[in-house]
Amino acid sequence: MRLPPQGGLPPVDEVAGAVVEIACDESGFSGTNLLDPATPVITHASADLRAEEAAALITTLRSGFRFSPNEFKSRQFLRRPEAAEMLRWFLAALRGRAHVHLIDKQYFLVTRIVDLLLTEPSYAAGTRLTQEHRSAALALYRARHSAGSDWGTFLAAFVEMLRINRRHQPDH
Repeated sequence: MRLPPQGGLPPVDEVAGAVVEIACDESGFSGTNLLDPATPVITHASADLRAEEAAALITTLRSGFRFSPNEFKSRQFLRRPEAAEMLRWFLAALRGRAHVHLIDKQYFLVTRIVDLLLTEPSYAAGTRLTQEHRSAALALYRARHSAGSDWGTFLAAFVEMLRINRRHQPDH
Protein backbone atom coordinates (compact mmCIF):
# COMPACT_ATOMS: atom_id res chain seq x y z
CA MET A 1 0.00 0.00 0.00
CA ARG A 2 1.33 3.44 -0.94
CA LEU A 3 1.25 5.92 1.93
CA PRO A 4 -0.02 9.46 1.35
CA PRO A 5 2.49 12.32 1.47
CA GLN A 6 2.61 13.84 4.95
CA GLY A 7 5.44 16.31 4.75
CA GLY A 8 7.87 13.43 4.93
CA LEU A 9 6.25 11.90 7.99
CA PRO A 10 4.47 8.56 8.05
CA PRO A 11 0.74 8.68 8.85
CA VAL A 12 -0.07 8.68 12.56
CA ASP A 13 -2.85 6.13 12.15
CA GLU A 14 -3.75 3.61 9.50
CA VAL A 15 -4.96 5.19 6.27
CA ALA A 16 -8.74 4.88 5.89
CA GLY A 17 -10.68 5.78 2.77
CA ALA A 18 -9.52 7.30 -0.48
CA VAL A 19 -6.17 9.03 -0.59
CA VAL A 20 -6.02 12.29 -2.50
CA GLU A 21 -2.68 13.33 -3.92
CA ILE A 22 -2.22 17.05 -4.34
CA ALA A 23 0.49 18.37 -6.62
CA CYS A 24 1.08 22.04 -7.26
CA ASP A 25 3.62 23.89 -9.31
CA GLU A 26 4.98 27.40 -9.33
CA SER A 27 6.74 29.43 -11.92
CA GLY A 28 8.62 32.68 -11.54
CA PHE A 29 10.15 32.03 -8.14
CA SER A 30 13.64 33.45 -8.40
CA GLY A 31 14.89 32.57 -4.95
CA THR A 32 15.87 35.53 -2.85
CA ASN A 33 15.87 37.81 -5.90
CA LEU A 34 12.27 38.99 -5.69
CA LEU A 35 13.06 41.84 -8.06
CA ASP A 36 14.34 39.77 -10.99
CA PRO A 37 12.97 41.70 -14.01
CA ALA A 38 12.77 38.49 -16.05
CA THR A 39 10.14 37.12 -13.67
CA PRO A 40 7.87 39.95 -12.44
CA VAL A 41 5.18 37.55 -11.21
CA ILE A 42 5.01 34.25 -9.40
CA THR A 43 2.48 31.88 -10.88
CA HIS A 44 1.06 29.09 -8.77
CA ALA A 45 -1.14 26.55 -10.51
CA SER A 46 -3.10 23.46 -9.60
CA ALA A 47 -5.36 21.10 -11.51
CA ASP A 48 -8.08 18.70 -10.44
CA LEU A 49 -7.20 15.65 -12.52
CA ARG A 50 -6.78 11.96 -11.87
CA ALA A 51 -3.24 10.73 -12.52
CA GLU A 52 -4.36 8.88 -15.66
CA GLU A 53 -6.04 12.01 -17.06
CA ALA A 54 -2.96 14.13 -16.40
CA ALA A 55 -0.70 11.52 -18.02
CA ALA A 56 -2.92 11.42 -21.12
CA LEU A 57 -2.87 15.22 -21.46
CA ILE A 58 0.90 15.40 -21.12
CA THR A 59 1.37 12.51 -23.55
CA THR A 60 -0.73 14.37 -26.12
CA LEU A 61 1.21 17.61 -25.56
CA ARG A 62 4.52 15.78 -25.92
CA SER A 63 3.53 13.99 -29.13
CA GLY A 64 5.75 15.21 -31.91
CA PHE A 65 8.11 17.07 -29.55
CA ARG A 66 11.43 15.95 -28.12
CA PHE A 67 11.40 16.98 -24.49
CA SER A 68 13.10 15.68 -21.40
CA PRO A 69 11.24 12.60 -20.14
CA ASN A 70 11.29 14.07 -16.63
CA GLU A 71 9.89 17.56 -17.13
CA PHE A 72 7.89 19.62 -19.56
CA LYS A 73 8.96 23.27 -19.70
CA SER A 74 6.37 25.70 -21.02
CA ARG A 75 8.94 28.02 -22.58
CA GLN A 76 10.14 25.16 -24.85
CA PHE A 77 6.57 24.31 -25.77
CA LEU A 78 5.40 27.87 -26.38
CA ARG A 79 8.20 28.59 -28.87
CA ARG A 80 6.81 25.99 -31.29
CA PRO A 81 4.87 27.24 -34.35
CA GLU A 82 1.92 24.97 -33.47
CA ALA A 83 1.87 26.12 -29.83
CA ALA A 84 -1.20 28.38 -30.19
CA GLU A 85 -3.38 25.53 -31.45
CA MET A 86 -2.10 23.09 -28.83
CA LEU A 87 -2.52 25.69 -26.08
CA ARG A 88 -6.17 26.24 -27.04
CA TRP A 89 -6.74 22.48 -26.95
CA PHE A 90 -4.99 22.16 -23.57
CA LEU A 91 -6.90 25.04 -21.99
CA ALA A 92 -10.20 23.60 -23.24
CA ALA A 93 -9.29 20.24 -21.68
CA LEU A 94 -8.62 21.96 -18.32
CA ARG A 95 -11.67 24.28 -18.36
CA GLY A 96 -13.23 24.24 -14.89
CA ARG A 97 -10.58 21.90 -13.54
CA ALA A 98 -7.57 24.17 -13.09
CA HIS A 99 -6.74 27.26 -11.07
CA VAL A 100 -3.92 29.74 -11.60
CA HIS A 101 -2.97 32.40 -9.08
CA LEU A 102 -0.66 35.25 -10.16
CA ILE A 103 1.32 37.27 -7.62
CA ASP A 104 2.85 40.56 -8.73
CA LYS A 105 6.16 40.55 -6.87
CA GLN A 106 6.41 44.33 -6.56
CA TYR A 107 2.88 44.63 -5.20
CA PHE A 108 3.60 41.79 -2.79
CA LEU A 109 6.65 43.67 -1.49
CA VAL A 110 4.58 46.86 -1.14
CA THR A 111 2.03 45.01 1.00
CA ARG A 112 4.87 43.79 3.22
CA ILE A 113 6.24 47.36 3.52
CA VAL A 114 2.83 48.75 4.50
CA ASP A 115 2.35 45.82 6.86
CA LEU A 116 5.67 46.55 8.56
CA LEU A 117 5.21 50.32 8.81
CA LEU A 118 1.50 50.64 9.60
CA THR A 119 0.47 47.50 11.48
CA GLU A 120 1.66 44.67 13.61
CA PRO A 121 3.44 42.55 10.98
CA SER A 122 0.89 40.03 9.77
CA TYR A 123 3.48 37.60 8.39
CA ALA A 124 4.45 36.71 11.98
CA ALA A 125 0.89 35.53 12.56
CA GLY A 126 0.66 33.92 9.12
CA THR A 127 -2.12 36.24 8.03
CA ARG A 128 -2.70 38.77 5.27
CA LEU A 129 -2.51 42.52 5.15
CA THR A 130 -5.58 43.88 6.90
CA GLN A 131 -8.38 45.22 4.73
CA GLU A 132 -8.06 48.71 6.21
CA HIS A 133 -4.45 49.04 4.96
CA ARG A 134 -4.93 47.68 1.45
CA SER A 135 -5.76 51.13 0.10
CA ALA A 136 -2.42 52.43 1.44
CA ALA A 137 -0.59 49.57 -0.26
CA LEU A 138 -2.41 50.20 -3.52
CA ALA A 139 -1.67 53.95 -3.37
CA LEU A 140 2.03 53.27 -2.78
CA TYR A 141 2.12 50.73 -5.60
CA ARG A 142 0.43 53.17 -8.01
CA ALA A 143 2.96 55.87 -7.06
CA ARG A 144 5.80 53.74 -8.47
CA HIS A 145 5.57 55.40 -11.90
CA SER A 146 6.18 58.86 -10.53
CA ALA A 147 9.13 57.65 -8.43
CA GLY A 148 11.23 56.81 -11.49
CA SER A 149 14.44 54.92 -10.78
CA ASP A 150 14.05 55.61 -7.06
CA TRP A 151 11.25 53.01 -7.01
CA GLY A 152 13.64 50.17 -7.77
CA THR A 153 16.11 51.48 -5.24
CA PHE A 154 13.37 51.71 -2.60
CA LEU A 155 12.21 48.12 -3.17
CA ALA A 156 15.78 46.80 -3.32
CA ALA A 157 16.58 48.51 0.00
CA PHE A 158 13.55 46.89 1.61
CA VAL A 159 14.52 43.44 0.32
CA GLU A 160 18.09 43.95 1.56
CA MET A 161 16.83 45.09 4.95
CA LEU A 162 14.84 41.87 5.27
CA ARG A 163 17.84 39.77 4.28
CA ILE A 164 20.04 41.50 6.87
CA ASN A 165 17.37 41.03 9.52
CA ARG A 166 17.07 37.31 8.78
CA ARG A 167 20.85 36.70 8.65
CA HIS A 168 21.58 38.32 11.99
CA GLN A 169 18.94 36.77 14.18
CA PRO A 170 20.17 36.53 17.78
CA ASP A 171 20.35 33.07 19.30
CA HIS A 172 17.62 32.51 21.87
